[in-house]
Amino acid sequence: MSLYITWLNAIKAQATSEWLTEAQRAVYQALCSKWATAQFICLSGMPGVGKTFIGRLLAAEQEYCYVNTLADAPAGAKNVVLDGVEYTRMLHNEALLKDLPRIILLSRRPPSDPMPKIELALTERDLNQFVRNLTENHIISAFQTAPTGTDLGAILREEAIQRGAYYGS
Repeated sequence: MSLYITWLNAIKAQATSEWLTEAQRAVYQALCSKWATAQFICLSGMPGVGKTFIGRLLAAEQEYCYVNTLADAPAGAKNVVLDGVEYTRMLHNEALLKDLPRIILLSRRPPSDPMPKIELALTERDLNQFVRNLTENHIISAFQTAPTGTDLGAILREEAIQRGAYYGS
């Protein structure tokens, strides 16, 4: 198994809402409170900013069902996180048929349909928090190169490459 996959698995196993960066925490709190009654909410952002991370935390800590297709969501599930699916009006119909009252859609681009939308974008401060999370939780003892950018997955891949231990994902 590649070092990159080992790190991702360690993050999934150890991460809690305490790991959220400042920008991620604001989004997480908005999803949990501000739009508590909206049926569809779209969380969008560039790759690697933590949309899936937030979705998995909602599943682990807020009793959401995390799925990649609405067909996988149990009928009558109270809260659903739908990852990586582009919104269409057919999704709305499928949600009605399955009696799904709340769906958070994780997407790279927000849909044009009217619904609450929130975009996640990271700052350098968020990047520093991500690095602290990894080092303080003993996933990476120290980075060999200074992380740059805001694609957290790309930062992990680059570090694994620098260590000569990246074999793809």
